[in-house]
Amino acid sequence: MIVRHPQDLAAGLLYLAISAAASAGALTLEIGSLARMGPGFFPLTAAVALGLIGAALVVRSLLRGPSEPHVGRIGLGRPLAAVIVLGSAAAYALLLLHAGFVVSIALMIFVSMRAHPQFRLKEAVLLSIGLTALAAVLFIGGLGLQVPIWPQWD
Repeated sequence: MIVRHPQDLAAGLLYLAISAAASAGALTLEIGSLARMGPGFFPLTAAVALGLIGAALVVRSLLRGPSEPHVGRIGLGRPLAAVIVLGSAAAYALLLLHAGFVVSIALMIFVSMRAHPQFRLKEAVLLSIGLTALAAVLFIGGLGLQVPIWPQWD
């Protein structure tokens, strides 16, 4: 069988894997009934819905005609870009309590933007400032997240 849309296949398989893991976790909680829902009811329902979407994507990837003649292979894409983006998220997690929310978020945004092949310094700085301000308003002001806002100089 020929895979005609590898991106749909990869996304569908990823959704199915996440759905299986989330379903397994939700089944450890009490499910309850429609009249009296337990703590595992919503996670299980969301996991099943995600699994259905994943199955639909897998079927669609196998049935649709190819959009281009060379389609049919899953390439690696840009693995270095993926490492940079994931590394920036890891750096955020490691720096949050020591460098503060503002510094760690701004650094994460700036470093992850460095993964784009057409990186522009001015855009990265402006977007880092804007998104950091928005995140601070939403998470610290709106949700009351209890983290240090600025670096601790103790």
